[in-house]
Amino acid sequence: MRSENVEAARELGSNLFTAVFSNEVLAYLRSSLGDAEQAGKGLRLKLHLQHVPELANMPWEYLLDPSLNRFFAQSNQTPIVRYVEIPEIIRPLKTSLPLEILVMISSPEDYPALDIERERTSLESALRPLTKTGKVRITWLEDATLTSLQRELRKGSYHVFHYVGHGGFDKQREEGLLVLADEHHHSFLAGADQLGTLLHDSRQLRLAVLNACEGARNSKTDPFAGLATTLIRQGIPAVVAMQFEITDAAAIALASEFYSAIADGLPVDAALAEARKAIYDLPNDLEWGTPVLYSRTPDGVLFDVQVLGDKTQPSPPPQPAPPLTIPASGPGQRPSAAPVLEPQQPPRIKRKRPSQPSAAPPSQPQLTPEGLCGVWEISAEATQVRCIFRPNGTYEESGIDRGKVFAGSGFYNYDTDRTMIFMRDYRSTIQNPFVLEIKEATSFVANNPLTHETFAFRKIG
Repeated sequence: MRSENVEAARELGSNLFTAVFSNEVLAYLRSSLGDAEQAGKGLRLKLHLQHVPELANMPWEYLLDPSLNRFFAQSNQTPIVRYVEIPEIIRPLKTSLPLEILVMISSPEDYPALDIERERTSLESALRPLTKTGKVRITWLEDATLTSLQRELRKGSYHVFHYVGHGGFDKQREEGLLVLADEHHHSFLAGADQLGTLLHDSRQLRLAVLNACEGARNSKTDPFAGLATTLIRQGIPAVVAMQFEITDAAAIALASEFYSAIADGLPVDAALAEARKAIYDLPNDLEWGTPVLYSRTPDGVLFDVQVLGDKTQPSPPPQPAPPLTIPASGPGQRPSAAPVLEPQQPPRIKRKRPSQPSAAPPSQPQLTPEGLCGVWEISAEATQVRCIFRPNGTYEESGIDRGKVFAGSGFYNYDTDRTMIFMRDYRSTIQNPFVLEIKEATSFVANNPLTHETFAFRKIG
């Protein structure tokens, strides 16, 4: 039985597919898939988004072939990679196991507290089968400061940097951030360039895993402004980052299966596909699409590892064949395959009809779907938000909520019969949508029955 979450993800994935693959490009995809199948190989889908940074924040991991009703990223035969072109050759690191992982958990006193012991116990538990067999060794960085990280990288030789903590994106500086700590245990906003400068000199390091909000977010104008892309530019061959918040259960499944597959010798993109399946089988309908892989390795192979396992261990899946790439036409131009990403129909989310909906008074002008599109200023008792409703059924918002700066984006539906807006952040669940009941038109007041808050909407653009 399919949940509403799956149906919404399938519709989103189909819209993305239709926007990109048509005519000659679709025929090329079908031909490439057929050739790979005949050769007993997979097909790596590389997304070249440097020249179209406005498309970088779309959730491409949900790309779905509607004719097969299959998500590409859920298979190790059709992994999706956000490929970053860097004029530097990356060769697999010849190494023997164990895989050396340096873990930093950051929870400064002036940010919402993380349960550090629980985070540590969960990760140790997830990786215990690998540590017991000598495939993985974990080193814990006790202080989440740049100085401690610099000194530890100088002392040890690590293959993976794994971060757990808060993250963000500074819109003014157009830069991704990690929330580390200073010597007084208060927050220190470490820019992507600062972190990348330290990691660059660790020559054995091949992978960074960032379990932080907005670690995969990028600028709409600068393709190298995001945290993940900056680390790639600073010399890290591959970065796994989160495009939405991820639950503890999904993060544990991700770490366990991902590092297990890496230790088994799989390419990083195929290993992430294995982790996606592990999350999906929890069961978890949506979070398998939360991890995003940025890479600059042509074939996804980070390590030339001698696998230490018994002879009955199943052989790894076939290596993906030469990739199907969708390059841009040139600097500053959009890809010829997808001149504009405007899904004809936004993802529709089915919801139960409220028992006593309140319609707008007949004497007041009615807000139309066309009138909803645009820039709105939304305010409540402890909230001041700027929100943009777009014609393609998506929205973006940023502002201050209860003293905290935030930014979000998601889908919306507008019910003209009941004059209601249904907003769902990408990171929220379908069961807990943000429902706003409209009372007036161009400058209206809306009540959210889920939180019992009243919001004032004023259109400003």
